[in-house]
Amino acid sequence: MSTNANSNDERIRGAMERLLAGTPLHTDGKLHIKNLAEEADLSRQQVYRSALFLEFKEHVARLREQKVEPSHAHLKRISSLQE
Repeated sequence: MSTNANSNDERIRGAMERLLAGTPLHTDGKLHIKNLAEEADLSRQQVYRSALFLEFKEHVARLREQKVEPSHAHLKRISSLQE
């Protein structure tokens, strides 16, 4: 794997962690690929090329199956971004 791909994966991993924890820095926090790309400051194509894309999809699917509600921090962040 090239250094650029490693760097992209690090950025995607950080973005995934923030989104899944409900602590986004650059988006409304919704669990979408568009937000993952924005949080990582990458294009969607760069995210799709990463194996982490599939991991993100699996996490989101698992959360939807469990019908997990967003955390209080997540909802608070969404509200502040909307204002």
